[in-house]
Amino acid sequence: MESSVTIQHELEQRHVVDALNILYAAFARKFRIGFAGPAQFRRLFADVIDPRGCITATQDDRLLGVLTCQTLEDGDFYRVSTRSLVTRFWPWRSLRILINLLLLEDKVQPHEFIVGTIAVSEGARGLGVGTTLMNEAEKRARTAGKRLMSLDVSGRNDGARRLYKRLGYRVTSTRRGLIYRIITGDPVVHHMEKSLAKEE
Repeated sequence: MESSVTIQHELEQRHVVDALNILYAAFARKFRIGFAGPAQFRRLFADVIDPRGCITATQDDRLLGVLTCQTLEDGDFYRVSTRSLVTRFWPWRSLRILINLLLLEDKVQPHEFIVGTIAVSEGARGLGVGTTLMNEAEKRARTAGKRLMSLDVSGRNDGARRLYKRLGYRVTSTRRGLIYRIITGDPVVHHMEKSLAKEE
């Protein structure tokens, strides 16, 4: 990369819109969770996210990538309440979004650091931003004393799965079924983990 990448362990307010646009393009647009477009995605999350549950990569003040994470102590980046859904959307759409988000949600364990979503802006792909964010997440997990990192990845996302495997993750379980096809468009979701317990 031509100039250095700056890592932040909290999403700055000035980058919220860009972060949500990047996350929508890489994640929610593909997943059939009830959003009609990026404006609805921003409308729901812009004022209910927890900026502490995020690691960002910027270059020359331009947001390149976002990694959302979750621990038992810090909670989740996406802090969506039923009230925020109902007040922003028609009941049928809010119910669909809520059900789908709950189905995709992971239950975090005390020793665990969950990588929720990782997304890189279209112009920054192939430049190592994803690897940088994942390495930074691992540093954060180690500093917090976590013994396990985990994430879910679509069965069709071969590129991401190769990246995670290269970084030491392994598939520990695979979920299949109609419900995942309905939500993600893919009937297969792999759960991957990396143990931090034996490494210093």
